[in-house]
Amino acid sequence: MAQLRQNNLTFIVMYVVALTFKSAIGIGGTLNIMDFGANPNGKTDSRNAILTAWAKACSSTTTPTIYVPIGRFLVGGSVVFKGRCNNKGITVIIVGTLVANFNYNVIGNEGSWLLFDDVDGVSIIGNGILDGQGTSLWDCKRSGKSCPMGVTNLRFANSNNIVINGITSLNSQIFHIVLDRCNNVRVQGIKVIAAGNSPNTDGIHVQLSSSVTIFNSNIATGDDCISIGPGTTNLWIENIACGPGHGIRTVEIFLTVIVQVNLHLNEDREKNSQRWKTRASAEVFFVAGIENKRVLPTPVLPY
Repeated sequence: MAQLRQNNLTFIVMYVVALTFKSAIGIGGTLNIMDFGANPNGKTDSRNAILTAWAKACSSTTTPTIYVPIGRFLVGGSVVFKGRCNNKGITVIIVGTLVANFNYNVIGNEGSWLLFDDVDGVSIIGNGILDGQGTSLWDCKRSGKSCPMGVTNLRFANSNNIVINGITSLNSQIFHIVLDRCNNVRVQGIKVIAAGNSPNTDGIHVQLSSSVTIFNSNIATGDDCISIGPGTTNLWIENIACGPGHGIRTVEIFLTVIVQVNLHLNEDREKNSQRWKTRASAEVFFVAGIENKRVLPTPVLPY
């Protein structure tokens, strides 16, 4: 509880400082999604309200803030936050919970639930939650029935200068966070939560991306804590608590991945989390401070 209070205080200070800075220099503005019709009851679909707030932020020539307040906001369908905006400084502050549709058939074949495509300078911060409600799809897959592939909770594609700080990704149908064809990304202080037996719920997947930093985060999931796909360069991973989960995996076929890693695994984590898996043709450079490291070949194909 003390840690929760400390986290809330840290976020409040960060938020006030950000607003004060914007006010002082006369730029930006805060767009509360409730002002556009979003309902915090967890039942009324707020998808259109959120898209309207994004359209207004994207068209702004200043640096606006989109604010998701306390409450549960249903985002019943997949959402694409399309870029090429008039500014390079949109901040999305999440202190409430965005909730996906529990019926996996609605978005299960869309690829992504929340997709930021071709954006520049977007920051997602706060202590809020992205709840993918993936448990029903996991049950379907375990039953052997015909099921949709599932969607990623949060995906950035073709994007630059991205910050993801403090949020929690909960029960994604499949991968929690995907960075695809991105440059200069900072992922810090996030939490990933899914059951240890949840299928294909990688915590963070990085592919075709460069200059990505992932640190000070807690990943507990049913598959790889972090998976590294083809075309990834200049990746730094530090101070990650991993488990349950399968550790870190590289899936590069050819020798084009060079990964610098400084990982600290908690001693009380499951043994599964204390694995490093890489194709024999890829290289992982370990820097000082590694605990419980093992490098294993793996036959998996790129995502």
